[in-house]
Amino acid sequence: MNSATAEGDDAGNVPRPRVGGVVAPGVIAPGALRAVTSVTHLGPISCPASDTSADGRTVCSNTAAYAFNSDAPDIVYALKVQAPAAHCAPVVYSVIVGNRTSVLSSRALNGGESQFIELGSGWSRGRHQVRIGAMAQSGQGCNTRGLNSWSVDVSTAIVPR
Repeated sequence: MNSATAEGDDAGNVPRPRVGGVVAPGVIAPGALRAVTSVTHLGPISCPASDTSADGRTVCSNTAAYAFNSDAPDIVYALKVQAPAAHCAPVVYSVIVGNRTSVLSSRALNGGESQFIELGSGWSRGRHQVRIGAMAQSGQGCNTRGLNSWSVDVSTAIVPR
């Protein structure tokens, strides 16, 4: 496993309390978060026109699979999701965790912005898969008639206790 210090939104900020399963930018102390994987680019993922509701909200029915390895069940993991710089409109990413019914979401991210989403602990040793989805609103950026496609850059990180 290759380890590196995660960079991005958490640099230079002081710890703040968590809200739900989302680790918002600035929650983790500088240098405390350790990235355990290199960045994986997922996409483009296409969204059928039927995924856009009459009020302009698109919840893309197509998702992307992302796999990560757990070293032990007592380790707390997080995903760093980043909207690629080429994204021309904000997107909200959702993480669907295995057979669980829980869905964790990011805030709306513009191109180049990132957020850590905590997956928690309890992951047995070995390979695990989550699904990542996307939502967007028409009228924001280039989303004139709904979200046609999306991409995401993802990496796995260990959250200090």
